[in-house]
Amino acid sequence: MKTTVFLLFSAMLLATAKADGAPLTDPEDLSATTSDPGCVLVSWKAVPEDKHNGEGFHYSVFWTKDVEYETHHVDVHDWTQTRCKVCDLEPNTLYRFTVLSRNKNGGVDDESDKENYVKVTSG
Repeated sequence: MKTTVFLLFSAMLLATAKADGAPLTDPEDLSATTSDPGCVLVSWKAVPEDKHNGEGFHYSVFWTKDVEYETHHVDVHDWTQTRCKVCDLEPNTLYRFTVLSRNKNGGVDDESDKENYVKVTSG
């Protein structure tokens, strides 16, 4: 009985989080390629407008060296933009990139960002 109540309560919390206006999904088809020395071009498939679920929708592009936990990010406020050039990276270094959906109410409330990433070695 306790497990059923917990699952029901968890489902209600998730439904409430979505009703509060957090985006419904993060971008898909994430890719990253080296461009200029010390730069990486990150690309993704745009999130459809009906999945924004609130005002102020934008993307947050996060990156970190693969062996460190210090995270950096830049926000992309044009939701139709599907790429971002990240520069001032340490040359010939492995980085991990992810792109997350955000709006004025926060971000997607799941664990997708832990699996939705790409690795690339900077130029």
